Amino acid sequence: MGEARRRILFSGGGTVGHLAPGFALAAALEARGIECLFATPGESVEATWFRGRTPPHTLPAVRLPRGLGALLRFPGRFRSGVQAARALLAAESIGAVVALGGWPCAPAAWACRGAATPLAFLVPDAVPGLVVRKLAGRAGRLYLADARAAAQLADHPGLRQLGPLLRSEALATRRDPAAVGLRADRRAVLVTGGSLGAQRLDERFLDGLEAAVAQTPELVDRIQVLHAVGAHASDASSRYERLGISHAVLPFIHDMGAAYGTADLVLCRAGASTCAELAATRTPAVLIPYPHHADRQQFRNAAPLVEAGAARLLEQAALTPEAVGREILGLLEDDAALAALRAAPNPAENDAAGEAATDFLRFLEWAT
Repeated sequence: MGEARRRILFSGGGTVGHLAPGFALAAALEARGIECLFATPGESVEATWFRGRTPPHTLPAVRLPRGLGALLRFPGRFRSGVQAARALLAAESIGAVVALGGWPCAPAAWACRGAATPLAFLVPDAVPGLVVRKLAGRAGRLYLADARAAAQLADHPGLRQLGPLLRSEALATRRDPAAVGLRADRRAVLVTGGSLGAQRLDERFLDGLEAAVAQTPELVDRIQVLHAVGAHASDASSRYERLGISHAVLPFIHDMGAAYGTADLVLCRAGASTCAELAATRTPAVLIPYPHHADRQQFRNAAPLVEAGAARLLEQAALTPEAVGREILGLLEDDAALAALRAAPNPAENDAAGEAATDFLRFLEWAT
C-alpha cells in the first residue's frame, strides 16, 4: 500500500461502545505499520475516553433530527459537517476511513465519495443502525461482529462477518481490587450503564440495595460495589455511605481488565461491545437491556449470552427492590451459580481485529 494510503481515519464516537471496536482495529493496523487517527464530535466526555491515547480530531456532526425545527436545520448543519470532513481528509492525507456507526460518523462517511476515499463500516450490533443501513452502499467493506446483522445487509458485496473486535485493555483481566478502589475481602458487584451512564438502572439498583440491607444488615460486611455512573449527576456515593457499603464510584472506569477480573458479578446494559467483552472475559452478568430502542437491539445483543448460559436477563421494569435482592445480591453470593455462568461457552475467542486488519489492507491495495 502506497504512502498516501498509510493513514487511516476512524470516525465516530457518542459512546465508548462505538469507539471500542475502532480502538481494537486501530491497534491491529498500527501493529502492521499503519498510522491511525480518530475524529469525534468533540463532546466534553471524550477527553476521559481518550486518556492515554492520541487526542482525536474534532469533526462536527449533527444528531438525527427530532421535531420540526431540528428537521429544518438539519440539511445545512449536515452539509457543514461534510465540508469539515472533506477538509480533514485532505489536510491529513487520509487514505481511508473506518466509520464506527451512529450519527457521529455520518459526515466523514458521506465525504468519502466526494474525496474518492475508500470507506469501511464496523457494525457491532445484532441490528445495524440507521446510519449504517443508509450509507452502507458507499462502503467497500462492512465488518460485522454479529452474523444476525447480515439479514439487513445481505446483498452487500463487501460484507465480512468476523466476530467482535475487542480492545486489548478490556481482555487483560486480573483480580486487582486496589486498582479499582475496592477491598480484597468482600464480594464485588460492578454496576455500569456504559460510558454515558444509566440513571434509571442506578436508581433501581440502589433502591434494591437499601431494601436488602434493611432486611439483612450484615450484608454490609460481605459485599462491595464498583459503580461507573457516567457523565450524569449522581448521588450514589452518598447513598453507599449512608448504608455503610464499601464502594468505589467513578464517572468512567479506565482499567476494565481489573474491573472485569475483580468483579464477581456485573449488572449492566447490553450494548454490543459490553456483551462481547463479558463473553470473552467470562464475567458473570445480569443484563438489563435499554428498553426504549424501537428495534430492541440490546435485547438481541444479549440473547446469545443468555442462551449460552453466560448471563441472565431482566427487563428494567422487573428490576424491583425484591428482584435486586433475589437476582443480583443473591446471585453474588451463590458460588455454584456464578461458576456455571463462568463455564458457559465463549463465542469471542478468535482474533477478529487481526482478521479485519488483514482483510482491510488487502481491500485498500485493491482500491488504490
